[in-house]
Amino acid sequence: SVYIMTGEVREDLELDEFIRLYVNHRPVVGVSKPQIEDAFNVLAEAAGGTIDWDSLKEQLLSQGEAFSKEHLEVCLKALVGSGDLPSGQHMSAGDFTTQVLGFEDFDHEQTFEQMA
Repeated sequence: SVYIMTGEVREDLELDEFIRLYVNHRPVVGVSKPQIEDAFNVLAEAAGGTIDWDSLKEQLLSQGEAFSKEHLEVCLKALVGSGDLPSGQHMSAGDFTTQVLGFEDFDHEQTFEQMA
């Protein structure tokens, strides 16, 4: 990470970094599906509210701290049960949070003990 190497705090992220953070570091409770959708919508705004999977995949494989093709396949297998998503598939924020990240809707009043 840039922080570890330079000690500088960054205030913006590349798309692959955003995905990596939410997949690897999402808390059990605390980040709601609407919050993830809001962040995704910011990324998808320039594309009309959806992101084409082929474009997203290319960014993940080439931008920032890029995934290797093999690493992306492993991550997708863990998340969606397949090493790839259909070519040409457009994802909305809702699609991304439910189908890729696996977020479920939780009642905001629900506590950790009630979920266990």
